[in-house]
Amino acid sequence: MNPLLQIQEQFGFAYPSLYHQLYADGMLDWGTFGPEWITKQFPELRKRPPLLLFANEFELMPIKDIQSQLEEFADPDYWMNINPALHFIPFAQNGAGDMFCFLQEEGNQENMPIAFLWHDANRAVCKAKNLQDFIFRSMLEAVADIEEPEYGLLEEENFREDLGNFLSSHQPYLSPRQYQIIAAIYSKDKNRNPLISEEELEDIIQKEIAWDRLDTTFPYQTN
Repeated sequence: MNPLLQIQEQFGFAYPSLYHQLYADGMLDWGTFGPEWITKQFPELRKRPPLLLFANEFELMPIKDIQSQLEEFADPDYWMNINPALHFIPFAQNGAGDMFCFLQEEGNQENMPIAFLWHDANRAVCKAKNLQDFIFRSMLEAVADIEEPEYGLLEEENFREDLGNFLSSHQPYLSPRQYQIIAAIYSKDKNRNPLISEEELEDIIQKEIAWDRLDTTFPYQTN
């Protein structure tokens, strides 16, 4: 069985259709992480970057890890003490173990919000109202002058080539307007980050993916 369908059946929810499309297109596979990933797998992945390969502080979760994490979330004795009224479905993490999750809400399959869940604090933040907007935002943040400890896998040596491949592989998952905005920024005549300022980034986000819950935080643990 398709592993996404298996997870849906086991945990009683439905992924957005865009996530199913990403799986069908091979975009949810970053290979097998290990000490030789950067030297043996990354050179091939960067030719057709899978989902948000060049995003800041973003590592796609292998599907088998998603299943085990959901099993832990469902355990009433799990140490994160997640409120059972909140249904988080993880799909990625950062290097510190914090997670990017779909936030399942009744009647909201196609506009399932993306939340960032801190593993060591009772705090989550709404990053986008749906997966498409999250991809758009993450692709902008990858080239913005924001406070990040590092810019991930985008390096000066292959900067222009990697940006071109990144945009090309992600075009099917953006709206035409989102694609045009990113293409204009990625085409700037610079060979290193940043391509836009933090103020420019914020202005685009507020204009293009406005949402009343954008960047709001909320506690996720039971009292």
